[in-house]
Amino acid sequence: MEKTKLALYIPRALQLIAAAIVLGVAITLTRDINHIGAQKGCYQHGDPDDTIKCSDMVGRYPSSTAYAAFTGAFGLLDALVGLVGIVLTGTPWVAVAGFDGLAILFYLAGGINSAILRAKNSEWNDNQGLHIWSRFDTVTGFMFIGFLVTLACLVLVFLGRRRVGKAGAV
Repeated sequence: MEKTKLALYIPRALQLIAAAIVLGVAITLTRDINHIGAQKGCYQHGDPDDTIKCSDMVGRYPSSTAYAAFTGAFGLLDALVGLVGIVLTGTPWVAVAGFDGLAILFYLAGGINSAILRAKNSEWNDNQGLHIWSRFDTVTGFMFIGFLVTLACLVLVFLGRRRVGKAGAV
């Protein structure tokens, strides 16, 4: 295997790992936050007299973790498109660069949203609070890692395009 191909596989593998971690942790975190809301007897819609509205209790955390899961899924798709671009030399570089650009935007938006939400740190506490906060911090951190790795992948796509020409992604 050429050294240049190996230099392209390593960031894509890191991108795949970061996206898988974001997706997996965000899905379990969303499930657990929704489960806590259901245990406390909150309601989603309607106007019952004796219960609390879920958005008042858990805030924006369910929607933010659902967006993080979307970001992780898109990051996985982007990593797979990038790997296909390395293996199949006929893959258009514009497609790979477009997926990378979108993934960069999604990772950055999700990371900033999660960081701001975590900084506000609402008064929502429960017996699993530390476990949930540590997973939320993990998702936030890996979204920023995914952003940086995907940015490096985009730079490598442009450098590979300059080196090889306009035909393929690498």
